[in-house]
Amino acid sequence: MNLITLLLFSAMPLAQDQKPVEKSTTVFGRLQSDFTLGHKEGAGEGVEFRRVRMGVKGDLSEGNSYKVEVDFGSGEDASDGDQDAKFADAYLKMEGLLPASVTVGHFKEPMGLDEMTSSRFITFMERSITSGWAPFRNHGIMLSNSTDAMTWQFGYFYDSDPYGAGNDENATSLAGRFVYRPSYAAKGKNLVHLGLSWNTRDGSKEIKFYPGSHLTGSEALTVADPTTIGIELAWTDGPLSIMAESLSAKGDVSGNTAAGTSIQASWFMGDQHRAYKTSSGAFDRVKGADAGAWEVAARHGSWDFSEFGGASESSLAIGLNWYIDKYTRIMVDTTQIEREAGASESVAAVRFAYDF
Repeated sequence: MNLITLLLFSAMPLAQDQKPVEKSTTVFGRLQSDFTLGHKEGAGEGVEFRRVRMGVKGDLSEGNSYKVEVDFGSGEDASDGDQDAKFADAYLKMEGLLPASVTVGHFKEPMGLDEMTSSRFITFMERSITSGWAPFRNHGIMLSNSTDAMTWQFGYFYDSDPYGAGNDENATSLAGRFVYRPSYAAKGKNLVHLGLSWNTRDGSKEIKFYPGSHLTGSEALTVADPTTIGIELAWTDGPLSIMAESLSAKGDVSGNTAAGTSIQASWFMGDQHRAYKTSSGAFDRVKGADAGAWEVAARHGSWDFSEFGGASESSLAIGLNWYIDKYTRIMVDTTQIEREAGASESVAAVRFAYDF
């Protein structure tokens, strides 16, 4: 009996205790329109919809909820040249069956603070370079629980395509994340976040991230059967927040390690602050931006692929965010990428984003 079967059978006897409630459905979505000026003429310049998502979520019965979300914006090109829609999240979440929530379906494997934070609430247009080490979304089952002081998540996953189907490699992984908050008040206005995550994979993992913008291209490296470890630190004091992460992946076959680090700081010019969600151990919608807000930010990232014959390089980004209201934002980023060989690169980009 495998892990998934064992968990489901252990939950079934308690399912009779679930109380029927009125079903609910909420329609939601987001749109992110990007304009990018690359480091040289014709390289990375252009426009795109980075994300165009629509979804529904709601309650099915007491303790049982669902979410289905489709992304029309950043899919891979189909053979006919059209953009493919793909699943973002598609899962069922059950509470009260075990001393933990049980989530089944297609969703993110737990790893990394910036990765676990929704793209609606990240500070820069692209996530930090350390997000490339996180496994992203796959098909699996996860147990989780949280209090004001801690959050834990543990899951078993099958590598899957954007439609939830397993791939030819049939890779699987075990993933775990633990977050401790020695200080937490006012939904994140004052916060100390200490996190540790771990992932072991039977199959290859592509480390992929965008140091400038999505249009200017990615840095990528494939590691066979990696074990990945991540450390997360975050601190907020009203309008000021600091976040740092370090992740490394060691290949089981090669024994080589690829590592990445990121540190960023942001500051609101008024009485706003980054909110925080304990259930996911990640940042949430900015508080106090109903009537508008301005935020400035800086971020440094570095990555080391030298043990795999690659380079050790870094990036420095400056960002300015104008919150027209709490659902609408204009983001301006400029990034300098320092190459180990060759000239440095500059990227400037603007995003118009809203969600509902």
